[in-house]
Amino acid sequence: MKNIYRAMLIMATILSGLVHAKGSFVTLGAGSDCTYNTLQGDTLQDVLNLTPSEVRLVNNVSYVGQFVATAGVKLRGGYASCADAANETQGNNNAVLDGNFQGVTLTLLVSGAYELEKISIINGSNPTDRGGGLLLSGMDMSVLLDQVTVENNEANYGGGIFKGSNLNVLLVIKDSVIKGNYAGFTAGLGGGMYFDLGGELVIYGDTQITENEAISGGGGIYLDDAVATFVGGTNASINSGISFNKSASYAGGLYARGSTVHITGGVVDIPGIGLVGEAGKNFNVFLNESVGSGGGLYFDLASNATLEAVSIVLNKSTSNHGGGMMVNNNSVLSMGRPENSGCQITTSVGCNFFAQNTANLQGGGLYVWAAAQVNLQSVNFNNNRAN
Repeated sequence: MKNIYRAMLIMATILSGLVHAKGSFVTLGAGSDCTYNTLQGDTLQDVLNLTPSEVRLVNNVSYVGQFVATAGVKLRGGYASCADAANETQGNNNAVLDGNFQGVTLTLLVSGAYELEKISIINGSNPTDRGGGLLLSGMDMSVLLDQVTVENNEANYGGGIFKGSNLNVLLVIKDSVIKGNYAGFTAGLGGGMYFDLGGELVIYGDTQITENEAISGGGGIYLDDAVATFVGGTNASINSGISFNKSASYAGGLYARGSTVHITGGVVDIPGIGLVGEAGKNFNVFLNESVGSGGGLYFDLASNATLEAVSIVLNKSTSNHGGGMMVNNNSVLSMGRPENSGCQITTSVGCNFFAQNTANLQGGGLYVWAAAQVNLQSVNFNNNRAN
């Protein structure tokens, strides 16, 4: 039943993005040809309060404030004018939602299907609570982020994105950037994202989790009792994956606590989405750093992790164990090759690869502790160092 529900949620989320031309929509921008005209005082919150099915945002406006969606909605940017929005002519520039460091930039408050496309969520601030940029509050939610940037936000938990103990939440992130977010103050967990109990996270395409920071754990992403799938990108010119994140304590890149995690550089058939990824490509985990254990990845407290065609390179634990990866406390790690990966153990492509990771204590590449179990196949260790 759980798998059927999951597939239905994913299908509903993805299909919502395939019917733009058929559904009704409103436009918001600075012009008399817009459904709602910011020059006459109309705001994005005014429009959201009307609970439209789709809002098309023009890029010639600064949408500054703290916005709350009280019903499922599609928010779509990339339009130079309301005429372009009406004619479905999207450009490359995102519409920008700017929290101005006065609160959470965007809150999705209740159950429903949400889609954000070509939207940038910036400058959110929630120093005493959860979610700086994007806060997922409802139960029974499906949320699709497509070509979305979540950048320069801060919070106590989940500087960029926060999903708490609200159940049956599916978050799908495609071709997006989670960058430069900060979890600090007192808790400091999940710089880029904190994803908690009773939810599923799917990240694929050329998505970058990069340059995020946490003072406690999970500089890039913090998972707690969640299910997560990460699939590598296909564009060689984009540094997709988990990179350049930092933690002042443990887990610079990704921390998983009691979670089920699948990370692959190969091809995956995701229910409701289909085949994603590309054979012969690796998922990248590189140049992440922690003071404590697990510079790149940290699987803890009975997590179950499956890794295929993952490159774990140049990660660092500056004062503890597991520069590339830490597996701890009854967690189980399996590493192998995806089908048709073209894996040759002498190369990094299509195989798992630990290279040039460093730890101040033990396990430059990989450190296993406290009744954890590992099954390693098609894994290359090259030039890792423990002091």
